[in-house]
Amino acid sequence: MESCPGLYCGRTGDNLSDCGGCPRGYRVNETTKVCVPCDADMSNYDWLFLGAMALTAVLAHVFAINFYGGKSQRKLFYGLSYLSAVVECFMAGIVSLLIFDPKGSLNLKFCGVKRLSDWYTLFCNPKTPNYISTIHCTQEAVYPLYTVVLTYYLFCLIMFLLLRPIITIKFSSNKSGSTPLFFGLYVIPILVVVYAVLGGLLYYSFPYLFLFGTLWATAAVLNYNDIETPRKLFKSRETLCIILLHCFLYGYSIAAITKGVRLENSGLYFILVPAPIFFYMVTIDFTNPKRFTD
Repeated sequence: MESCPGLYCGRTGDNLSDCGGCPRGYRVNETTKVCVPCDADMSNYDWLFLGAMALTAVLAHVFAINFYGGKSQRKLFYGLSYLSAVVECFMAGIVSLLIFDPKGSLNLKFCGVKRLSDWYTLFCNPKTPNYISTIHCTQEAVYPLYTVVLTYYLFCLIMFLLLRPIITIKFSSNKSGSTPLFFGLYVIPILVVVYAVLGGLLYYSFPYLFLFGTLWATAAVLNYNDIETPRKLFKSRETLCIILLHCFLYGYSIAAITKGVRLENSGLYFILVPAPIFFYMVTIDFTNPKRFTD
């Protein structure tokens, strides 16, 4: 029997059918060219990747509430909106994990990621040996990393529509409270499109995107709020909460960059978490334009 061409074409069933794409939840064995069930365990890096994709939805909602909620809103509205954003995404994540194999478990069985092309099998369909036609072997070779994230965003949208309008109607003091609601209706579909197109690139680059994005955000927040010393930082509760969130993201990025190895093997790296904040405060006096006059 001839071997199937290409990286992702295989045979299925007891009678080993013609070469084609493997069913959902299967991946071709590169040696035998037979589709086999995916039963690999998720690595720490894979879980961190899923967590990062989940965090993007939470951070987008928090950003919308903080910047578009309106300065005249009551603190209760902000508190409930933040809580709702976290609860929505947490519930969406739990439901998404439960409906994937093994069903009813918070664990996942997946096919593994070996190369960037695993995310884009649509572009890897081989030609027949005589180069007359194309063998269509498009499949989710990284199952379930694609579908579980897209499913998560779907449930995020459902939970968002169920919970957030109630908070906006009951606790918003003016029309500006509805702006984060409309923002959420736009941002989740945008996240779906971005992930569908760039999922493979994000898989390899998300630790660095998180790290450099948080570095920029930290500098922007401290500069916007005119925070130049630790004393000023601790006096501003809102800014302090944002900076603590940034510290969490720094630590998360470091964990992902080190591939999620055991903490005792990479714990020294986490000492660097507050380093960008201290560096900003130490050097701000040398870079502040206000200190320079004509």
